[in-house]
Amino acid sequence: MRFVSGDALYALRKSLNALVDQLKDWNPNQVSPCTWSKVSCISNNVVSISLMSMGFSGILSPKIEVLKTLQTLYV
Repeated sequence: MRFVSGDALYALRKSLNALVDQLKDWNPNQVSPCTWSKVSCISNNVVSISLMSMGFSGILSPKIEVLKTLQTLYV
């Protein structure tokens, strides 16, 4: 089963123009994005993403709205 939140986070990674070696473990085929670096979860719900000082360029993907339990996004 794929998590919709994983799809949203992967879209975020792409929209921020992450380099190949950044967020390598953000794999849309994994069961849960809660195992990904820079992602914090409570009860399998994404509550925080910390992407500070990573030098991203780009925009936030509109798919981020899927993350209903997201409380904090650090970029």
